[in-house]
Amino acid sequence: MTPLLSFEVSGVPAPQGSKRGGVSTKTGKTFVYEQNSKTQSNWRQDVLRAAKEARAAGCLDIVEGAVWLRVEFRLPRPASVSIRRRPHPAVKPDVDKLLRNTMDGLTQAQVYRDDAQVVALQVSKRYATDDPDGSPGATIWVGVVPAPEII
Repeated sequence: MTPLLSFEVSGVPAPQGSKRGGVSTKTGKTFVYEQNSKTQSNWRQDVLRAAKEARAAGCLDIVEGAVWLRVEFRLPRPASVSIRRRPHPAVKPDVDKLLRNTMDGLTQAQVYRDDAQVVALQVSKRYATDDPDGSPGATIWVGVVPAPEII
C-alpha cells in the first residue's frame, strides 16, 4: 500500500509515561500522575512539528476512515553497550509505550482524528548506530486502508 504521508522525526524517542497513583499526606485524597513527563513532552513535540511540516508540504487534510501506520524507531546506543553484547535494543523503552506517545503526537498534529482509526500497525526499534548517519529518531508512514469489496 502506498503511504499518504511519510516523514522523518529527529530527536530521541521517548515513551509515554506510566501512570502512578498516590495519596496526598495533607488532604488524604488520591491522585494520579504520569512519569517521564519532560522527555515524553519533548518527543511528542518533535513528532508534532515533523507531522505538521509533512502535512503542509503534501497539502494533506486530516485523514478520515481506517488508517495503517508504520513506525521505525532509532534509539541511541548506550556507550557501555557494544554491538556484539547487545545487537538489538531488546530492553526498555517498550515499543508499545514509544508508540503510544508517537500516536498521541500524530493525533495532536491532526494527521488523523483519533488513534482508534489505526487498524493496521507495523512497528520496530533498532539502534541508531545501525544507520549510516547514526541519528536517533523515527521514520513514520501513514496510509489509508481501502474499503473491502462487498460481494
